[in-house]
Amino acid sequence: MIISAFFNNLWDFILKYSKEFISTFIVIIICLLALVIGYLILKKYISNNKRKYVLKLANSIFSFYKFIVIFIGLIIVCSTWGIKLTAVLIGVAIILIGIIISAKNSIADIINGLSITFGNYFDIDEFVDINGFKGYVKEVNLKTTKIVNINNEIKTISNAEIRNVINYSRNPYIHIIELLFDFTVNDINNVITLLEDSMSCIGENYDEIIEGPNVIGLSDVNNQGYVIKIVFKAKYDWNNLIISKIKLQTKNVLDKNNINFKFISKEK
Repeated sequence: MIISAFFNNLWDFILKYSKEFISTFIVIIICLLALVIGYLILKKYISNNKRKYVLKLANSIFSFYKFIVIFIGLIIVCSTWGIKLTAVLIGVAIILIGIIISAKNSIADIINGLSITFGNYFDIDEFVDINGFKGYVKEVNLKTTKIVNINNEIKTISNAEIRNVINYSRNPYIHIIELLFDFTVNDINNVITLLEDSMSCIGENYDEIIEGPNVIGLSDVNNQGYVIKIVFKAKYDWNNLIISKIKLQTKNVLDKNNINFKFISKEK
């Protein structure tokens, strides 16, 4: 009898508040759909994006999005059941205003962090210049960006303070080394062949070389002699080392073959 009475009362309660139950069910379904759609959109964005820090930031963004969806869903459900939330909402609004005022710098960092994420300005392990500080990007989050320079000095920059960015990894320097040979050199084609063979060894031994070094060939003939150019692209902080290696290799191979020359180097 007790069990039967319980179920009868439960059934009467359900019938009495059927509209509220249906509305609650619809709100739950809509919230779940919103979460699933948000998750799929972020998953698609991550799958199409190879940047190393995007996954971490995407998880933070989705957590915030999930909180907003659940919070709005709870407000709608409470309103459906006639629960007065005016005082609660006013309190929440006051708290949010206080948080925004006191944490305006953090909010600016987060907004700029999102801009960095979607703007694709740099990635982890890329060599950059941010506000005049050069180094490798080691960490990017919604608030800060960490850079380590070649002296292993770490600089943490608030995302809101990031103004000027130069990404050397995506825009590597083109370095041109010019060699001048006087007119006593009888076979300039043989010189070009010797240089091409010696440059191929350098290109194979250094992963830091992005392209080249390539011997352009006879690029000019002036009143001083023949000009041959060697061109390469390398990671920014490796330029000087690669230049030294190329010049040493060039000098060794040309001295070995008793060919007189001199360097004229320039950078673009």
